Amino acid sequence: GCRRVCYEREWDGTMDLIEKLAERARERKMRVAMPEATDERTLRAARKAVDTGVALPLLVGDEKQIRAAAQKIGVPIHDIAIVDPFHHPSLERFHEEYAQLRRKENLTPEQIRDVFKHLAYFSVMMARFGLCDAVTMGAVYTTADVMRAAIKVGGVAEGVKTVSASVLITGLNPKFGETGAMLMADPAVVIDPDAGQLADIAIATADTAIDIFGFEPRIAMLSFSTKGSAKHPLQQKVVDATETVKARRPELLIDGELQSDAALDAAIGRSKAPGSPVCGRPNILIYPDIGSANIGHKLLRVMCGADVFGPILQGLAIPCSDMSRGANAHDVYVNIILTALKARRRTL
Repeated sequence: GCRRVCYEREWDGTMDLIEKLAERARERKMRVAMPEATDERTLRAARKAVDTGVALPLLVGDEKQIRAAAQKIGVPIHDIAIVDPFHHPSLERFHEEYAQLRRKENLTPEQIRDVFKHLAYFSVMMARFGLCDAVTMGAVYTTADVMRAAIKVGGVAEGVKTVSASVLITGLNPKFGETGAMLMADPAVVIDPDAGQLADIAIATADTAIDIFGFEPRIAMLSFSTKGSAKHPLQQKVVDATETVKARRPELLIDGELQSDAALDAAIGRSKAPGSPVCGRPNILIYPDIGSANIGHKLLRVMCGADVFGPILQGLAIPCSDMSRGANAHDVYVNIILTALKARRRTL
């Protein structure tokens, strides 16, 4: 059944992995701005981040409202910094910088003030000016809100053509991935990637595996066909993307196109794709489009009890997190850790 295949509650690999990540985050605490600071999940996550020493959260918003929200739920925040975005000494410089960044839009001062009423823009601008290292948000804001602020203020990382996202799946049967942990992409950003974008997503997710999690990537490029068992432009897109990754990053272990059963089950893989270096042991699954990726990870979460963290945004110049608006406080806490580790990698 699903429990046997997907999830074994006796195994606590999720917490093992998260604690390992937390240990790395403690080595060098990053300042993480949190603009959804009146939300209960944000406040509880910020409290836990301070108590466990994984980051230095900065609560961004109206101080009276934040303190009232914290008092209402009994979360002490006396030792957590609050940043007032409405009377900040750098606010005028932030506005000037944004006007310069978006000069082609010919924005009026009033329009810029309206933009900064959305605290995501203020928070990302803090990072741009070196006042924080990363931004965690998405429990309240939509992915579109998060992406607009991250790209309009921070832009994309040097050399990046495709901004994408991956999710960390944990709590799987330990025979899958890295003792039950896998990365899947892209469930959140690129709706219908072409072959070049799909290759970019695979490479970015491999780098996430290396930089944040310390995994040696083993990438399965998923499709409805295995090694030409069907012929269709959608199947060919995955084949072309796989070949592009091999050409650009020959050191990466990757195979495709593969159906999910061939990718995950070694016996089926031997039958459908003999000699595959990935079948039966991938730790990264690259889906052909946003629909299949989004559906896939949510099925695992709801039907099998797997834990899903992210989306982890890839390719941004400033580390910003996104997450499901269905996230709980623990999910927000893990996102703080993941975003802090991404920021630490950026500042090395």
